[in-house]
Amino acid sequence: MPAILTIQDLIDNQMGMSVHCNVIGCGHSADLDLHALGTKLGFGFVTVGDPNPLVARLRCSKCGSKDLGLILSSRSGYKGPSAPVSGQGIAKASDIPVNSRKSRRRQRLM
Repeated sequence: MPAILTIQDLIDNQMGMSVHCNVIGCGHSADLDLHALGTKLGFGFVTVGDPNPLVARLRCSKCGSKDLGLILSSRSGYKGPSAPVSGQGIAKASDIPVNSRKSRRRQRLM
């Protein structure tokens, strides 16, 4: 897999990017529109590095802070693990025996 460095690389590899505010009490987050960002900054704009060149150009829209973090995510359509084929093998919480002293005492008192 080639290195994903620029905004165009993110778009080509079906990646998404979200930004979150690190200020305690704010916690604002938002998904970035990569096409709009590429139009404004250029599709060859580098999105990785230390310090991150993209974060240096962003600001929290809620509190105005520049203490931000980026999260990369896949937009390829992965929805998580598929459902099991049959219901066999799925244990419920009530099926699992609990042998702790506290549980035995609770049963005796009730």
